[in-house]
Amino acid sequence: ISITNHSVSDLLCLNCEDFRDFIFLAGDGFRDEAIEIKGTVQALNSRLNVLTFFPLENYNGDGCEVVISAKDTADDSTWINVFVTVTASDDITDLWMPVNEQTGSRPIIYIDEGEKKWLQYSYMEKVDGENNEYIDLTKPQAFFISDEDDLTSPTEIYDAELIVTNSMLLVGEDGNDSLIFVDDKRTGDHIKMSGSLGAINTAARQIYLIANTSTKTGWSKFHVKVSDRRNGCSMFLHPSSKADYSTCQKQLGMTIIQGEMDMYIVAINSAPLIFWNGDTAEVDVSTNESTSIGGFNIQDNDIDDEEITHEHGRKVEGVMTVSMSVSRGVISLESRIGLSFIEGHGQNDKLVQFHGALRDINRALETLDYQCSGCDIGEVEILTIEVSDNGFSGKGGPQVDSMSISMRLRN
Repeated sequence: ISITNHSVSDLLCLNCEDFRDFIFLAGDGFRDEAIEIKGTVQALNSRLNVLTFFPLENYNGDGCEVVISAKDTADDSTWINVFVTVTASDDITDLWMPVNEQTGSRPIIYIDEGEKKWLQYSYMEKVDGENNEYIDLTKPQAFFISDEDDLTSPTEIYDAELIVTNSMLLVGEDGNDSLIFVDDKRTGDHIKMSGSLGAINTAARQIYLIANTSTKTGWSKFHVKVSDRRNGCSMFLHPSSKADYSTCQKQLGMTIIQGEMDMYIVAINSAPLIFWNGDTAEVDVSTNESTSIGGFNIQDNDIDDEEITHEHGRKVEGVMTVSMSVSRGVISLESRIGLSFIEGHGQNDKLVQFHGALRDINRALETLDYQCSGCDIGEVEILTIEVSDNGFSGKGGPQVDSMSISMRLRN
């Protein structure tokens, strides 16, 4: 019994357990490339009835031939050829994500608005849980996909879906000409791409995290979902319903694997911005009378960071500091609710300085009143305002903004 036209890794086994009544002239009956045996007809038939074929690992296809020949002591011989077609099962796709199992640590990323950071990590993987043994799986990329089926079908198409929170992703273009992006979109918080395993792994070495206007200091989750395509099934093109996905996975062999990684983003502290809600930067005011001069609106992207909480889970509110001053007259705030005063009282002050949450500050600054008793007509008053976020969130320390408004005194 021998195997031809195929790999030497294919082996034959006669029963694999009981070798009595045999004389082996070649091989030993346990996973041999060729076997020659001698025995009675009854013994040979009983063993040939359980002849087992072991194909090359991960092989898929035909072209294998098993030749069985027999002869008696008078050298009268006969033979038969058995042609074997091997259909390999679909191996599960492996997805590696950069997680440090020893420390449970997650990447910490410092990033400013509009800036991009390369997601490239090194990490250790546990290989022996009982003895706490680890191997260095340094992979200069955001994730890595492997599939034993790809060894025999390197042109097979895979689908990859990338999702991120609290930021955006950018997939670089170098060497990714063969990738197909859904909606031609390679930037955003949700990216879908299809291509060979090699092309997707190349793309995984060129993935960048981008901070946008909504990026705040806190946790970001990077989620990856990968599937191999089977019989026309795709995560993106077909099917469109969960029932169809179930059919693709259970009956047609499509496998889907997912992984995710938590990253802690330390955003660069964004400075507050002051906006004047008046029509012009120069205001006419009346002497000896209280005049409504309009007001200000403060904006700050990270002062209301939802991720900063107390130990018991309550949100920590950012506190801002506002200073306003005039030289000739006095100013009064619209509201003093929620404010803590350092200088002045919020009514008829030349200098007023206070702390408060953003919403309380904007309510106080919505409308300001100015009054100058005994001032000369034609004089110009300068109202100066400065706002500090006190470095509440992000890297870079306290950030400030200031503005000045001219007021001309008229009768």
